[in-house]
Amino acid sequence: MIPLLLACVMSQSAPATPTLAPARQAALVRSFRSLQARGEIEKHAIAALPVGARFVRIDVSDQIRSKSFGHSTTLLVPAGFTGHPQDPNRARSFYVEYGPSTNAPGGRFGPFRIVRQKM
Repeated sequence: MIPLLLACVMSQSAPATPTLAPARQAALVRSFRSLQARGEIEKHAIAALPVGARFVRIDVSDQIRSKSFGHSTTLLVPAGFTGHPQDPNRARSFYVEYGPSTNAPGGRFGPFRIVRQKM
């Protein structure tokens, strides 16, 4: 009985994994693709991400036949800092993380502004 009670209490106190609304995620990917098309990503290399920051990760890797030749591409949306969660849907910036590939090392870039689409 006690293990069951502990499991219930721990599941209720565990922080929920933050998620992005579909419209917000679409705006984020559009912002990334626009910067990528202009060659702006690599110009903003950073040594490391902010210490203690939490992120929502979005995989936007290009689908290619062989994963060994391409690198993974992940967009990182700030979701607060350890102990201080924040709604990632309110974030105004994002980071880009490239994984290593056979012909290039990985890297982190940013921050970049999330551009809202005008309607």
